[in-house]
Amino acid sequence: MLIKNPLTEQYKKHTEQVSLEKLYELLGIQPTPMQLGVIDLWDSRLHDFSEVNISASRRQGKTATCAILVVRELLVINSTTLVISKSAKSVAVLFNEVLRLIRSLGLKPTKVNSNQYSLQLNDSILRCTVHKTMETLLGNKASLLVFDECGTYSYKEDADINLLPMRADYQTWSDTNQFVSKIVRVSSPREIGSDFYYDFIKGLVGKPIGMGRGDVYISPKGTCSISFSIYDSPLATPELINSLKETTGEEEWKTEYLAEFIHMNSISAFNQFSEDRHTFKLSELSKRVGSTGFGVLGLDMSSSRLSGFVGLDVGFRDNSAIVIGTIIDDSIYILDAFEQSYLTSKEFAAEISKMMAKWELGTIPLDFDEGAIYIDKTAAMMTADLNNTYDIPAIPGFNKVRDGISLMNAAFSANKLFINEDLTFLIDQVKTLAFKESIIGSLTAGSSGDPFVRVKGHHFDVVHAMRYLCASVITYWGYARVYDEEY
Repeated sequence: MLIKNPLTEQYKKHTEQVSLEKLYELLGIQPTPMQLGVIDLWDSRLHDFSEVNISASRRQGKTATCAILVVRELLVINSTTLVISKSAKSVAVLFNEVLRLIRSLGLKPTKVNSNQYSLQLNDSILRCTVHKTMETLLGNKASLLVFDECGTYSYKEDADINLLPMRADYQTWSDTNQFVSKIVRVSSPREIGSDFYYDFIKGLVGKPIGMGRGDVYISPKGTCSISFSIYDSPLATPELINSLKETTGEEEWKTEYLAEFIHMNSISAFNQFSEDRHTFKLSELSKRVGSTGFGVLGLDMSSSRLSGFVGLDVGFRDNSAIVIGTIIDDSIYILDAFEQSYLTSKEFAAEISKMMAKWELGTIPLDFDEGAIYIDKTAAMMTADLNNTYDIPAIPGFNKVRDGISLMNAAFSANKLFINEDLTFLIDQVKTLAFKESIIGSLTAGSSGDPFVRVKGHHFDVVHAMRYLCASVITYWGYARVYDEEY
């Protein structure tokens, strides 16, 4: 039960009256595209979110954005803002920028302690500290928590857990149940798995259907995701961008300027995949084949299209995954995917049947005339259970890891493998699955051992289900000949 703050309703009411757009005008600052996204959130959708993750390149005005948000919060009655940054220097830069902005508004802080990086404006308070001494903020209430440059923090379990109770004083909006208090995390991306920021950006917030880079997405849980690369910055001319690209290392260019999470000192498993070339719109594919369904029901089997392929990856401690695909004009199209942790055999079978019904696959026989269900060949007990107990005719799929990925890369290279653009979580896994640096030079058919970079909490199960499907189709259906020149 939340403890009621007698000033909560007054705080809520005053929060809505402080316009971030107006504050930018008073400060004489022309907002960048990233800042316009933040303004839209605070001025138009204040009730809808409680956490904001801003993944942005250099020259986007990240520090200025944090400072202006802090000033805006200081103008709200009875607010308390807590700022955490990576170092004393970055804390000082942000704190001094807040002071400068307050004074440029013609205001004078009630109290200032520059040594402790704290100030008071009327009854509103700001406290700043470095990440290593974050525990000094425990016990404070917080209407706004800002994690500046959080991509540089090492993973710390209590980074949010211990700070969440600080938000309780401000309760929730009655119509949405979202916290009135906000958390803002700001950073340029870093190496996958090196910090908790990746988990928040990629683990909790999926890229929404039909939205591109720079769009604001509010999840049902009230978590927002915003991403901006150097190409979105009005401060970056084409000449400057070309100069930066030429003088910057590849990894730094991708993280600091393209705002991408990458595996450093490793190599992408699917290095031939391009999101621009190898994704498709389901609506356009439906028009092309003249049907809203992609199954065997009611189809002319003399058509160039073969239908009904399913890939299954069985999880033990990680997720189980299902991938549905079809073939049109000698190309493989991944239509749908599903993953969930801790599925029993009964639940797994139910999900398979549900997805087959959704895509009109009907009953798939084991004669290869109308498709097949391919499963990890190491999951012998699950295969037997699906066949004997649940009448789902799964058969062992092509399971050579390196060969399977090589075949898929060849298919991507030949523009013969495509993924539904709505499957953003699958696309993200394809883009981020990586090989260890130590074995890059030995990724041959005869190599052995686990080749993948293993990131805590990320098992890439959907990708492996897709691998069983694609590698099996390419190998068993003779499509390998299409890629002979590449493979």
